[in-house]
Amino acid sequence: MENYSALCNVPRPFANESICSWLTRLSLSQGVPLSVMLAYLDLKLHIDFDYQIEKLNIDSISRKSGLLISDFKSHRTFFRSLRKLQCQSKRYLMRHKRNKRFRFCPLCLKEDEIPYFRMEWRFKLCVSCPIHKCLLEDSCDSCQNPIFLPINLFSKVSDSRPLESLANCPSCGSQLQKISPAFFKGQIYEAMDLKSKRFIESGEFLLAKLYEGTHAITRQIRELELFFSTQCRNNKMQFKWTARTWRLKVKRYLKANPRVLT
Repeated sequence: MENYSALCNVPRPFANESICSWLTRLSLSQGVPLSVMLAYLDLKLHIDFDYQIEKLNIDSISRKSGLLISDFKSHRTFFRSLRKLQCQSKRYLMRHKRNKRFRFCPLCLKEDEIPYFRMEWRFKLCVSCPIHKCLLEDSCDSCQNPIFLPINLFSKVSDSRPLESLANCPSCGSQLQKISPAFFKGQIYEAMDLKSKRFIESGEFLLAKLYEGTHAITRQIRELELFFSTQCRNNKMQFKWTARTWRLKVKRYLKANPRVLT
């Protein structure tokens, strides 16, 4: 791609989109493998593009992509706010070895005109969708593989047919938006333990503050920071529910209580 001075029809990153998600969509829009796109932008795959966005040469990326520097403003604000919390804030992000791991909401992907992955879907503390009130999915329901981004969509499913969008599982190609949502509500939610309820509600509050660019450490923020940092360090204390275990719980509960409405 060194023969080209500019890209064509470059997709703009959404205000709450992960940079890993945008880079995947960018390479797909240009019809080139991810490795080629990263080389063109002078980026190395092992870099955490989200957390280390301040270390990326945004001026160069902006110039080569034809986008404005302001298109990346919300992303810089979000992760700058995260780093203000504590020096070990990287522990808040999900990853497997060098891979950046994501959860996702099937209803968000279904409603998106252009499917994309949100910044908060990388966070251990973000276990639910504040819009649809359902637990985020930890993996593809068909192949059980987790979602890693950025990824070369041209190497998946078949060499001759790349995936259509990020609404498809990068591993097996199945449609992620068709997964039945794991709603938490009604009597079953009321029966959930208090720690799990607090994790869901507090996670939504803290993420909202990060998007606002709140740098001031209030007493409430400090209490949440201590609560979540403990959860992120200790696997035994992390949020125990996944969308899969929740659906199994609902199934067993309704079998035992057929007249109860969820």
